[in-house]
Amino acid sequence: MTKKLISVFLGLSILFGIIFACGPYAIAASDYCKGSNFTSNESIANRLDSLFSDYIPDEQYFVSDGGNNLNGNKDLPCNASGNGHGYYGLASQCLAYTRYAQYKLFGVIELSNGLNTKYYAELSGPGTVTESTCQKWFTDNANTLHPGAHIRVFYSGHSIVYLSKDKNGINFADCNWGNYCKVRVTYYTWQQFASTFKSINYCNYYKNYYTEFPDNGVEQIKLGIYAVNTPSSTLRLRAKADGSSEVLTYIPDKTELQITEIVGTWGKTEYEGLSGYVSIPYLTYISELPEPAKTAGIYKTNVPGSTLNLRSNPNTSSTVLASIPDAYVLTVTEVQDNWGRTEYNGKSGWISLDFAQYLSSAAYTFSFDSNGAAGSMSSKTVYDSESITLPSCTFAKSGYIFKGWRVKRSSDSAWYTTSGIWRSASSISSNGYSYAVLEDGKKITPNSGWLKSGDYSDTFVLSAQWEKKAEEPVPVSLNIKKQPKKTAYHIGESFVSEGLVLRLNYSDGSYQDI
Repeated sequence: MTKKLISVFLGLSILFGIIFACGPYAIAASDYCKGSNFTSNESIANRLDSLFSDYIPDEQYFVSDGGNNLNGNKDLPCNASGNGHGYYGLASQCLAYTRYAQYKLFGVIELSNGLNTKYYAELSGPGTVTESTCQKWFTDNANTLHPGAHIRVFYSGHSIVYLSKDKNGINFADCNWGNYCKVRVTYYTWQQFASTFKSINYCNYYKNYYTEFPDNGVEQIKLGIYAVNTPSSTLRLRAKADGSSEVLTYIPDKTELQITEIVGTWGKTEYEGLSGYVSIPYLTYISELPEPAKTAGIYKTNVPGSTLNLRSNPNTSSTVLASIPDAYVLTVTEVQDNWGRTEYNGKSGWISLDFAQYLSSAAYTFSFDSNGAAGSMSSKTVYDSESITLPSCTFAKSGYIFKGWRVKRSSDSAWYTTSGIWRSASSISSNGYSYAVLEDGKKITPNSGWLKSGDYSDTFVLSAQWEKKAEEPVPVSLNIKKQPKKTAYHIGESFVSEGLVLRLNYSDGSYQDI
């Protein structure tokens, strides 16, 4: 159902006095209660589906204590009190529900209505809402409200969470509007929004740690440099991304930190030699992380529609030795003033790393050797810390059974052994070491120990190992093991086999009595 159709249904509801909500007495839940009806963002739509499941199991109506209005009567006033925090479980009343929806859909934990999280859209400010100012808040303003904002409407007090918009209005979620027992996700035109809610108290939006509030949740919190924002207090550095984990130390207000990893609403950082996690809502974003210094490793050329020069020396005035195509993967063995030494088509030279993307500190290419069998298998390259799952062998060798893969390092022909050490074939033979034989489906994660000292890449040949099938035994002779009971006959009498036992002997030494 499109947003336009939803608004038509809502218009009819006003005309005929019907209240639409997700449930059996409204539009069928299978049609209406779908997240995709309220946002084009697939991630948020899936989370809306989960929200519907939380509050409307078996198509029953939510009531203020977090239970279900089992008789389906959506017209009974709610008899609840208290707001709660809302983000840790099913919420009661509109404010706590809004916070729960913020957390469920966008991963935001709204800790308070404090000034560090609150802002008002420019030009409009809190107060009377008109159709034009409402539209400006959501569409025209440089500081436009973003999905996930908590909007406190109507000075008597009601909270909604903003989900998405089109040119005519917005989708939002709320509960207990008019004190009736229901959760709803609905669409209002700008005129409906202004005439229904009339005024705005405040808009909470976590602008302090996003450069732009994402439509798909906290996965988009930026890595970067942040400042601690805990006036007159300190921020805890914890051992894990968990509010109950060990406190390692306390970080003063306004301290700048580098956030290098995001886990939910927690950021990994280092402070005074300690590595841990801090809660991002207590930080203010300052800038991106500094670009790391270029290092030797694996690079891919980045010159779309062009080529990258391989030069004789690390400068733009030296001789061009070759032209390397875009997206070509190279091994850089030395870095000098943002130039990298590499080889291409047998020529050694330098490339500008301004036009190459760093991929990894090492690359591991796996190729497949049939070892006398028929067929072919494609090679695969993985980078440092990546894993490879050995594919099923598609080679075929008549009269043989596949037993697994031996692994040989191409650069020095060393073999991988059962002890995890690379050894030459002669060393294995003379010292009684054993080749490692890896089975189909085994997951392996190569590391720097797989490479020769000083190398950044290598090719590892997976050699198929075969075992000859056992030959089927064939009959070679037939003996009489036991004479029949009747051994003398007159002319015309029939042979009687009672008691006769024959022994059939096979080529492998086995026999069969028949």
